[in-house]
Amino acid sequence: MKRSMIAMVGVMILSFVLAHRTSAAEKVLEIGWMSALSGPAAEWGEAFKRIVDIQVEEYNAQGGILVGGERYKLKVIYEDDKFTADGGRAAAEKLVYQDKVKFILGSISSSAVLAQQKITEPNKVICMIDGQAKDQVSPNAPYSFRCLTGFREMTPAFGELLKERYPNLKKVAILNPNNDVGLDNQGFAPKMYRYFGLDVVLNELYPPATKDFATLLAKGLAAGAEVFDLGTSSVGSVFLMKKQLVELGFTGPTMNTASLPSEKFVQAVGAENVGNHFVFGYAEDPEHAPPKLLPIIEKYKQKHGSWFPVAARFPLFLDTLVRGIQAAGTVTDTAAIRDAIAKLQPFESAVGMAMWGGKETYGIDNQMYNTTQLLVYERGGRQVFAKSIPPERAKELATAIEGMK
Repeated sequence: MKRSMIAMVGVMILSFVLAHRTSAAEKVLEIGWMSALSGPAAEWGEAFKRIVDIQVEEYNAQGGILVGGERYKLKVIYEDDKFTADGGRAAAEKLVYQDKVKFILGSISSSAVLAQQKITEPNKVICMIDGQAKDQVSPNAPYSFRCLTGFREMTPAFGELLKERYPNLKKVAILNPNNDVGLDNQGFAPKMYRYFGLDVVLNELYPPATKDFATLLAKGLAAGAEVFDLGTSSVGSVFLMKKQLVELGFTGPTMNTASLPSEKFVQAVGAENVGNHFVFGYAEDPEHAPPKLLPIIEKYKQKHGSWFPVAARFPLFLDTLVRGIQAAGTVTDTAAIRDAIAKLQPFESAVGMAMWGGKETYGIDNQMYNTTQLLVYERGGRQVFAKSIPPERAKELATAIEGMK
């Protein structure tokens, strides 16, 4: 009895020592994250965070990531940038100067990204970003990689779809919010439609706080608009414009560049009124969904009850960063990792094939071209697959349109 007790104690002590040694030897790679966890874009930020949480859980369940022969568990430090420039700068300062991170996922806000780059670029911190501002992708920001397609890379798919599905429609009205991104799209969208042989009969900016769009929409209808491009309008503005267009009797195609929270869109506009509205996103049905996205959708549903379509945009951030770190074989040399990320060409992502490009437009190949999918709402509120174009075609169209006079 005494001997067995001594043996048991010995085993417990040995187990404790071994566990302590394993814990002490375990390497941890800290990664920063910044997006909106408060304010009007918090729903997007929360979806982004949930996706990263799922990915980190999966990587760590496999023992972490293997880099240069050593394994690193991942730890993410989350910061709320409030979807603003001030919030972006504050989040970046905290992550870079206090937490000393070398990698940041986000922001997805144009204003926050432009503010964070003033901190991250001089410190050679790699940022996997989103947002629509043209200046985010620049030779002046070589450590920033835009992981998702902006309106230049996405919207030509809609122009191509119009020619295929609605060959008799010729007149388009374009509406954008009066901000930097809206102004940028106001210059690009007319060229895009002209490329596909369509006439722009209205191309206007509106104050972002606008609630009553009836006069502006009626102006487009009076000009003969058969298609309404709602541009880079916010989710709330899209809800209002679609509803008010229906009230004015318009039932033709409408489109906006941002993904929409489907349930809220249908609730706000009415199931019988959302038909013929096109958005950029990714299908959920097995026939059309990117194969690697389906298990992510299922895990998201298991944890959070329902899938938020915007979340399909976010697996690319961490997965692309991890690929680059592993290819470079280092967690400290961000210049080497930057170069390794740029050489991931082409590669399979959660949303299909992806590739880098953009030098003709941005002066540097740090813009990702994804497989682009268009979804359409049917009358009754169901969202279904409409069209897909590969990244090579998206790049070809964006480059050709940008080069037009």
